[in-house]
Amino acid sequence: MRMVSKLFLWFLLLFLWGIVVYSYQIVGFYWMIVVLNGELSRIWLAVLVAGLRFVIQSALLLGILKLVLKILPSLETYLKSTMPLALAGITGSILRFFYNGWIPFRVIMEQVALILGLFMAMLLLGKRISSGRKSYLSCVLAGLLVFLVLIPIPL
Repeated sequence: MRMVSKLFLWFLLLFLWGIVVYSYQIVGFYWMIVVLNGELSRIWLAVLVAGLRFVIQSALLLGILKLVLKILPSLETYLKSTMPLALAGITGSILRFFYNGWIPFRVIMEQVALILGLFMAMLLLGKRISSGRKSYLSCVLAGLLVFLVLIPIPL
């Protein structure tokens, strides 16, 4: 029973963290609803997709880390390490909400924030779980591989 509650806690926190990380896409979906005069109650779909997407990406990343490094970070370590991605998502959502008309500026700033957030997240994760090991670089490379394959899919 303890394992089920631990998995549920991981799922719930990663789902909520995914909503923060992909908040820029939720704001984009909001503007699409506004432009198309749709029902605002359909925003739940964007929230669901954002949360599930981050859970799936995290599961793949953690699975690869377990295979490559034979170690898993704690939930606290993982959430702290992905803080730069959350800040990039919040930055993107603010840009989409307030600078929606100036698309070239917004897109460039969003993408720069996301790629910097990704690199920082992988470096922090590698540093935290590989301290004192020789596998620091392989952790970063495995993380970058997973996220670079999965982040652009819906973009």
